[in-house]
Amino acid sequence: MLNLIEVTILYQLLAGISPLIFLFYQKREGLNILFTHLFCSFLCTLMIFITHFYTLENLIFFNSYIFSASVLLPLMYYKSVENKFIKSLVLIVFIINLTLLISELIKTDFLVISLVSENILEITLCLLFYFDFLLSNELSSSKKLFFWINTSFFIYNCFSFLFNLYITEIMDSHLWFIHNIVEGSSKLFITLSIWKFSKKNN
Repeated sequence: MLNLIEVTILYQLLAGISPLIFLFYQKREGLNILFTHLFCSFLCTLMIFITHFYTLENLIFFNSYIFSASVLLPLMYYKSVENKFIKSLVLIVFIINLTLLISELIKTDFLVISLVSENILEITLCLLFYFDFLLSNELSSSKKLFFWINTSFFIYNCFSFLFNLYITEIMDSHLWFIHNIVEGSSKLFITLSIWKFSKKNN
């Protein structure tokens, strides 16, 4: 019998595979990095579920995901924004976050600072995209779609920031399942956005 945390991880997996299916068949230009990021997220969740089920160490999978997200997401946003000054800011926050991540990985396998800094990175990237969106003279269909994808990232990372900030208390209170539900729902929101825009284009 699956417990609550395992049920919510399964929800994450089912929700996480849905945008991958839509992105694979859509083959929309400019979203290949998003596909890679979501695939890494799905693979990491799958490995965490398997290792959790067999009570095996899984920090390597979690840390690998944090590292991949810290590289892939800044790259995705760098390609998505148009304003040169905002592009420079994306590079700056990327370098700062990656420096913190590598420094912590050298010292320990259990990431604490990097969990929070990675959320701050993603929230900052989302805000930079919003500014770029407002400054854009013409809005393409891809830009409008990415606005909603960006909104999903923004909402999830605001929640995730709070969870990671108080991760010890939340883990001790067995409330991490809430994080799984929020993350899974954010993936479904991305799927809904892709479906809506593909339907509009057709």
